[in-house]
This record gives sequence, C-alpha cells and structure tokens, in this order.
Amino acid sequence: AVRTLMIYIVGSSLESGPYGGAASRDIKEMLKADIPDNCNVVLQCGGAKEWENKDIPDGEVTIFTIRDGKLNKEKSLGKTTMTQEGDLSEFIKYSKENFPAENYSLILWDHGGGIPIGFGMDELSNDPEDFIYDYEIRDELDKAGVDFDAVIFDACNMCTLEMGLCLKDHAKYMVGAESYVNNKGIYYTDWLGMLDGDAQAFSEKIVQDYMADISSDGLVGSMSVIRLDYITDVYDAYINYVGDIADNVENGGFAAYAKARGNCGSFEGIDSVDLIALATAYDTDNASTLINSAVNAVSYTESDFAYGHGLMVYCPLEIVE
Repeated sequence: AVRTLMIYIVGSSLESGPYGGAASRDIKEMLKADIPDNCNVVLQCGGAKEWENKDIPDGEVTIFTIRDGKLNKEKSLGKTTMTQEGDLSEFIKYSKENFPAENYSLILWDHGGGIPIGFGMDELSNDPEDFIYDYEIRDELDKAGVDFDAVIFDACNMCTLEMGLCLKDHAKYMVGAESYVNNKGIYYTDWLGMLDGDAQAFSEKIVQDYMADISSDGLVGSMSVIRLDYITDVYDAYINYVGDIADNVENGGFAAYAKARGNCGSFEGIDSVDLIALATAYDTDNASTLINSAVNAVSYTESDFAYGHGLMVYCPLEIVE
C-alpha cells in the first residue's frame, strides 16, 4: 500500500456520555469517504462503556478496517485498556505487521488537555483519568518503532511545543489544536480521499475542513500543521527567551512580566500560552528569534482566536496578591 492510516479511538464520555456518539459520528464520516484502493485505514475502538455504532462492542476494544464504505472487524482484544503502557504501541505494531505500507500516519482521538494533563480518558481503565502524558506517547512510539509522516490529534489542546518535541524523532508533521476541539471533531470524509497523496496536502486539508465545518455551525476553534524538523529550533529559542525572563524577574521585573503574560489570552483555562503571542507581548533580546522560529515551524494554521498563532507552550502564571 501507499499509506496505512492508523486511527486510535478512545471513545470515553465523548462516545458514551449524555452528549455522546461523537466517535460514531466521526466513523460515519469515514465510511462516506472515497478512500483510495492503495491505502489502508485501520481503527482501534475502545475506552467507552457504550457505543452508538452497534457494530462496535460495548465495553471492549476491537480493531477494524474500513473497506468499500464498511466497517470490517479484524480482531477483538476483549475487555482491556487503551491508555496503559503498551496499549498504543501494540496497536501500531499490529497495524504495520498486518497492513504494511510505504507511509504511515496516526490519529489519536479522545479528550486532550495539553500540558500537563495529557491525552486519553479511558472509561474501561481502573483510573479513567489516568491520561497519557506527552513523554509517554513518545515512549510508545519508541517501542513501536514506526515513523509517521503525520501524527494527528483529534483532541483538545494538544498542539504544544512539548508534544512536538516528543514526536520529532518519529513524525514529519504534527496536526492539532491549541484550543479546545469542538464535539464535532475533525471532519473526515473529504481528506481521506487524499491519503495516497502528499502528507502536507492532506494535513492542511484537515485544518481547512475542520474550521469550515465548525464555522457552518457557528462554532469557533483553531488547528495547525507543525513541521517537526523545525521544533528543536523553537525549543532552543524558547530556552534563551525564558532565560531573559528569569533575568528580568530576578532584577525586579516580575510585575511587567506578569502583566504581559496575563494579557496573552487563554485556551480553555489551561496554563499554556501561544508562543508568538507571548514573545510579542513581552519583548526581550531573544523574543524576535523565538517568533521567527515559531513562524518557521507552523507550516499552516487557522484560528478564530486573536492570540492563536499555531503553537503553544506550558507557561504557568501565579499572581500573588
């Protein structure tokens, strides 16, 4: 095959809760897609007590493929988890062994909270709020030994510098949102028809279709495509920038920094900030280098937020009265 797309769907309350069925709706969009014959789409569905799609067993984990507009059961994993050590890597290895291809892409679907919360809320786990941290995702990719042209997050708040650093040795592009991802999630039907083409092209199409879809319902959001070969440059620039902040704060400049940080805007109450918004609001000797490196890394972005430019970083702010 030209490409195998692996879709890791941890259904959680997004599927089984009072406002659920989100995963099933996305799968319905996938089934409508004109997927190229030379591409594979492999799904692992679990993490939810109940599924709206009756082809997916409640309270279990199952691997499917999509062929000719139908969901085909490949393997039942029974009553197991999707957020514990080894779960993700085993799915990746299974997909590569059974559906080899020239290129691989990965979608991680569920709740997300960026840094320090992580990804994935599994209702079948003993601790449903035991999220997968960014470095644990890196460890799973290390174990799987598969490189991806794109790792795509259909989850809130996952487009972070830290997540990019964890993916850089295993992926060319990261696709995700700084902000929340509306319950509708990514719109799948059209871009899946581009799977046999260029990864950058279908990654940009993901962003365009998501933003157009939520806009048609009067919703707001953001999503970006990040070039991970530039992410180390962003990190190095940020370290130098943080050094400037530390020097200024230690010399009595906390109030000025706190004011600038507080005016940068906030994504869904998480303690992270857009890198370009921060470096613009609080100027230092290394601010322009940070801005330029972030601009280079953000290959494509769309945002309804004035303070959203594509890539954010964990930057806690504590105001002491």
